[in-house]
Order: sequence, then C-alpha cells, then structure tokens
Amino acid sequence: MIKRHHPRFNVRLRDDKSYLYFHIPQPQGPTGEELPATMAERLTAFPRPGFTRRLGADGGRYFGPYTDSKGIRRSVRELRAAVPFRGCADPVFRRGRVCLDYHIGICAGPCEGRISPAAHQLLLDDAAAFLSGHTGLVRARLEAAMGEASERLEFELAASLRDRVRAVEKLTEEQVTAPRLGADVDLIGLATTGGQGLG
Repeated sequence: MIKRHHPRFNVRLRDDKSYLYFHIPQPQGPTGEELPATMAERLTAFPRPGFTRRLGADGGRYFGPYTDSKGIRRSVRELRAAVPFRGCADPVFRRGRVCLDYHIGICAGPCEGRISPAAHQLLLDDAAAFLSGHTGLVRARLEAAMGEASERLEFELAASLRDRVRAVEKLTEEQVTAPRLGADVDLIGLATTGGQGLG
C-alpha cells in the first residue's frame, strides 16, 4: 500500500530492501518418519529457517518485514526454546553430530538423527503458527503432547514439553508496568505507636 500510494511523510517502509524477514523454507527431501540415508538428503529434509532481506518464490513462508532486526533475532532465539527447530549452518550440520544448540535445548538434533523429518516439520509449523500470532494453538499442542507423554510414563519427555510450554508462556505474557510516580499521585502515610496513630 505504501509503495502504491507513496504517502508523503510515511517513508519508513517505502523502501523495504533493508528490512529483515524470517524465512521458513519448505523441505525438499524425504518428509516421512524414516531418517534420510545420506547427508545430502538430510540437508534437504531438514531445512534451516533463517533471516533474509529478500523475498523469494521458493514456496517457503516469510514473516516480516521487521524494522528492529536485533529484536526479531532475540525473539527467534527465545522461540527456539519453545519450538526447537534446526538453527545450525550447513557446515555444522554436515559434521553429523549434535551441536551445542541440542545440548542447551534449542534444537531437536536432526543432524544426528534424533528427530524424524515429519516431527521436525511439525516444529516448523509450530514456529510459523507462533509467528503468525496463533500462540494458543502452539501452547495447546504442547500441553496435549505433554499429557500423552505422562500417560505413557515418559516423564523426561513430559518435563521437556512442560519447559517448552513455560517458554511459550514467557514469550506471550503481558508486560505490566508500575504506574509512574509524578505530580498527579496522592500518597497517604499512617504510623502507629502504642495504639495511637499519626497521620
């Protein structure tokens, strides 16, 4: 709309070349429950979401534009605590062993085969839903999976899912600010000593 009408004083988003988008690509390789046999197939089965400054016609999902690049990078880093999708670059992924992200709980470990392509795609779908504003859907899915895991007596998995639910809650909680103390505030103090009050 800005590009079509060229509003005179709204120049902030007129030129979108420098704004950041978050891109979730579509998997190109196998997408089932089986792990791909070769590393090349794994790279295409587990696409790496990332930031870009250009929109493409690759069938992937783009979110943005974001004017605060530091803010969206921080938000996606925090989102990975709730939805641990792949974040490592291709050279790190090709090593075939889990990286630090897996050990700190922000990656599901697709490089070492700890998650199927189908399960990783669900993580990417949850990330897309979250970025689209459907945070309740993501939370409901995690809570349902947590309940199923505890019914199957898989308590470690249930605890991990509980932590992910808490991460979603942390990302979506409302900020409450204290009222600003200024000239418009009336304060009353009361002190008591020996049954007598002083005001």
